[in-house]
Amino acid sequence: DLQLKQEEWTKKNQELTQALNEKEKTIRDLLTRWEADRAKYQDMEKMNAQLKERNKILFKDNQAFKQKLDYNAKKLSQVALLKDRLLKENSILHYNLGVFYLQRQEFNDAITEFEKVLELNPNDAATHYNLGLIYADYIGNKTKAIMHFKRYLMLEPKDKDADKAKKYILTWETWQDEKAEPK
Repeated sequence: DLQLKQEEWTKKNQELTQALNEKEKTIRDLLTRWEADRAKYQDMEKMNAQLKERNKILFKDNQAFKQKLDYNAKKLSQVALLKDRLLKENSILHYNLGVFYLQRQEFNDAITEFEKVLELNPNDAATHYNLGLIYADYIGNKTKAIMHFKRYLMLEPKDKDADKAKKYILTWETWQDEKAEPK
């Protein structure tokens, strides 16, 4: 009976030793995984800290970029205003040169300057009127004279010289109609 008990105890001891070995292996595996996970976690913590720092830098860069955009938008607006002012001043300069050449009876130079005014400001009524006068009274191009007088009247129908332009158009259109009709 003692031998049987001893065999039982030996068998039980072997089973418990085997179970203990399996549990120790499981614990070692869990410890190995835990260490690997802990290393990954530490790496992720470092990466998170780096990303936070990078995010701060990018945020500051973004703020600086927004400020530059605002500054550039203001500067662009100022440049546009200066451009408009410069175009207006150039228009006035060319108009005055046109009047100067007209007074000196240098009609081709006057036409050139008045055409430059119209390139800058196509709706300048006074320029259309002056071109109408030059083409009507000095160059003899009735078609261009009528075109400029009509444009002038569209822009300034109640101007002090409107009657003169209307009279010129009416006279030449009537003359052309009479010329076209056979008698």
